[in-house]
Amino acid sequence: MPNSAWPVARPRSSAWEEGVVYPLLLLAALYHVVQCIPAWWLPAPLRQAGWGFPSDVFLLLHMPTSVPTRVLRDALPAQLSWLAPSAVLEALLARLSSVEGRKVYLVLGAAPIVACTHCHDTQDYQAYRLYHVWRMYVAQALALSIATITPHGTLPRLVENVAQHAYPGLVATRTRAHWRTRAWLALLALLAVDVGAILYAEHLPLPPGLWEHWHAYAHIARHTLLLCLVVLVARGVRWQPPCLPVLDALQAVAATHTRFETHLAARPPLASPRS
Repeated sequence: MPNSAWPVARPRSSAWEEGVVYPLLLLAALYHVVQCIPAWWLPAPLRQAGWGFPSDVFLLLHMPTSVPTRVLRDALPAQLSWLAPSAVLEALLARLSSVEGRKVYLVLGAAPIVACTHCHDTQDYQAYRLYHVWRMYVAQALALSIATITPHGTLPRLVENVAQHAYPGLVATRTRAHWRTRAWLALLALLAVDVGAILYAEHLPLPPGLWEHWHAYAHIARHTLLLCLVVLVARGVRWQPPCLPVLDALQAVAATHTRFETHLAARPPLASPRS
């Protein structure tokens, strides 16, 4: 079969996908990757901004959560002076002097204790933590919603219309709207777990062992699951309808037409005939 002067190719990604969707998904993925890196490996500005795996002082000092406050007070400034300024460490030690304070610290983390200047009781710490968790999930939902916007243009709408008639089950399970709905459901499920842990911090049973450090390991689990969600959505928005020759033909014709127009635009104009 002779080679065609106009090779047929599938259409490339749109400017919207290359300029907005893919960079947005890449930034979201990088954010979750950085959040899984131990905080002490990150530069001080990122660490102070709350980036990285937070761990907790008991894990960092290799001490049980029931260690006496006196031992903790002697070890914390000596071994973890890089963690925060001395005034912040003193405020943290004051909160860790009671059993209730340690449980709140293990569930909510250090940020509400050391950063919330107007917090005085557990309810205040819970509200502070709830606000920051809610803000993170809203930003994640906004990013995934933008990434799953249906592409505009004649060809995408024509492909979707043909797919609806040629393969009804296809659109119901593989469109960007499908991925948007699934992403929202996954985010709501993770948010419900986080909110439940925050609201019931005082009454949440902490089993000994790994999950006794709830905030530290829930942080890793949360961002690992969100990273997987971003990867799935990234694969979903690049999905091409399979086994539909008519769609392949439409895409090929559109790509060939684009190449033809580009080739004509690059050719020098023809000289006008002499009269």
